Amino acid sequence: MSDGIWYWRQERRPDLPPTNHTPRQIEDFELKYPLLKDPFLVTGMCDVSIAPEILCRRSFGSVYVFLANVALILYLAKLQPIVASSTGEGEFIQLVLGGKKVKYVRAVMTEYGFPQKGPSPIFGDNISSIMMANNTRPADRTRHMDIRWFAIQEWVHVDKDIILIHISGLLNPTDAMTKALAWLKHYRHMSRAMGHLGSPFNTGRYKLVYRETDAIKALFIQPI
Repeated sequence: MSDGIWYWRQERRPDLPPTNHTPRQIEDFELKYPLLKDPFLVTGMCDVSIAPEILCRRSFGSVYVFLANVALILYLAKLQPIVASSTGEGEFIQLVLGGKKVKYVRAVMTEYGFPQKGPSPIFGDNISSIMMANNTRPADRTRHMDIRWFAIQEWVHVDKDIILIHISGLLNPTDAMTKALAWLKHYRHMSRAMGHLGSPFNTGRYKLVYRETDAIKALFIQPI
């Protein structure tokens, strides 16, 4: 039986160490997201569990779409349509699938009178996939991939509808949709997904920082 099931039944597993933290305290000291000033800016998060399917070894991915200062409004959790040959490739594919959902919600918000005032950030916890998407030319690990998966490069560099940002895997709430978690992370991520805690992007304690070196070219989060 998983830790999460025990937690939601208000029981304690005898082998778990005691904790003095309330759920709200857990939320306060563990969630570290940047402040997004536009309350209606569409924001996405993506994650992948590599090759859990026994038959074809396809990866299982999830996507969350938030309004910046409101709550989760859309989610996706399903097997990817093709088999990924590496973790970076699987995360790259999921960024494209997440980008489609973000662009769809951006169009809906614009039709309802809430035009987007900048690119929508999509957060992922895999640096290599973000670097592949930010790159404007084929890489050794992506030369074999179908052309349709490179649409995200146009969304980032030409349309400028999307910006890709790295986030720690510990802070990525889409983890709850792709893998089994201990009770602490399960509570944190699922409470966020169900709207009990609102959007993660209204804390205001962290900012985005761009780093470009020989090895890394991406946005990261750091304390203000």
